[in-house]
Amino acid sequence: MTPWNLRYDQWSKILTVDGIHSEPADVLSGVPQGTVLGPLLFLLYINDLEKAVSTSAVASFADDTRLSAPIREEGDTVRLQEDMNRVVTWSVDKNMVLHEGKFEFLCYRTGSSKWLEEMPFTNLHLQYTTPAGFTLSPQSSVRDLGVTLTSDYHWRIHINQMAAGARQLASRALGVFRDRSATVMLTIWKSLIRCKLEYCCPLWHPHRLEDVKTLENVQRQSSKTIFDASFPVNGPKLWNTLPKNANSAVTFDSFKIHLGRGAIADYLSLVIGGDQQAKKVTIPGIPHPSVRRSVNTISRYFEELMIDSQDFLGTPEKCQKVLSMFPAKSIQDDLQNWATSHHDSKTKWNKLKDAWSTYAKKRKIKQENNAIYEVVLQLCYPRLDVNVTKGLNHLLKSPFSVHPKTGRVCVPFLAQHVDSFDPFTVPTLKEIIAEVDNWSGDSTVLDYAKTSLKPSIDLFKKFVRSCQRESTEDNKENNVSW
Repeated sequence: MTPWNLRYDQWSKILTVDGIHSEPADVLSGVPQGTVLGPLLFLLYINDLEKAVSTSAVASFADDTRLSAPIREEGDTVRLQEDMNRVVTWSVDKNMVLHEGKFEFLCYRTGSSKWLEEMPFTNLHLQYTTPAGFTLSPQSSVRDLGVTLTSDYHWRIHINQMAAGARQLASRALGVFRDRSATVMLTIWKSLIRCKLEYCCPLWHPHRLEDVKTLENVQRQSSKTIFDASFPVNGPKLWNTLPKNANSAVTFDSFKIHLGRGAIADYLSLVIGGDQQAKKVTIPGIPHPSVRRSVNTISRYFEELMIDSQDFLGTPEKCQKVLSMFPAKSIQDDLQNWATSHHDSKTKWNKLKDAWSTYAKKRKIKQENNAIYEVVLQLCYPRLDVNVTKGLNHLLKSPFSVHPKTGRVCVPFLAQHVDSFDPFTVPTLKEIIAEVDNWSGDSTVLDYAKTSLKPSIDLFKKFVRSCQRESTEDNKENNVSW
């Protein structure tokens, strides 16, 4: 590496006010503000900070530095105090005197018992003194890089502060901007408020229902401001109450924010009712665009799935079950012989559609295809589990998670094998433990390879490797380096 240095004896600064210039003053140290090289020079300058400490871990971001160490005995406290003194001495040697009055101390305790910290001698071992004489005592919360950390591992203080700041910012924005159109309000939300709510969200992702409601209240209030309306819950016709002049994706997002998780599941649910209810799908009026898309998707596979594979009209009992899904009693009476005929399911299905079309035209029924849509959806549309959607602590169907009731392991499989996949052949946790215990082969084999999970884990590894290769190729195409 070629040696180089910077000379500051040729730098000077001048102050200009209303066109009047001051006398030049020499710049003896420091880095010019706003330069590209400045941050790099600063990092090089503090690069030896880690060498100043002996046992503690050093973490830095720009000019913020943290010392951390596990405290298991009194000697650990002494060593952490010595490392802090060394850092202060290092800063003096570097002509970068630290502001010791801004030092903060946060202590993470293991376990929920608090009897030890209530003893009179405990605070003596949890206090540190800076070389300038400032005493550092444990604090319940510390703000670090915009995130409030607490000694009890909770994020409620940070979430409450963040929500309050977002509401205050939204109030200021409403006082500045006179245009209250949906486009302007949505732009303000995306550029000013949402970014504040989402700052470092992978770190503090809430798991407490109270924290989730705090965030959703801010979103709900903002959605009201954007569209200046509240959306009443009114069953399947709710989509008709949404603003027609708003973008559909934005509208649905605001609708989701306003009503919550349970309402979204109800909004998307079409199949409603138990085993004792014959007709479980009802489409009033003009079908929702998502319903039309669902029917179009199902129609492409309906003949292969329901007619060829399942022969859904193969017996009189099956025919009566499908016939009971139609609303008109008269068409059911006219097709009694149809159920006992010896035609195949395809012929019966076409005859059933023709009979309904004739009846609907005779009665001048609007949206006559809705009845066919309802039958198709009842037979093929997936039923949504509302509890899975609403419950924040519900089991996630992630690979290799264990179902708490059955003990079966959730395994991945190829989509083209969905017809032949039998969920009851999936091993249980008890069976896997027994397979490991009863293994009599090579002892160096990994435990998972001793079980019936090996094919599923190998398949998952293959999938992950393919994702890694695609990511690497995309980075190369876009000249992205890490």
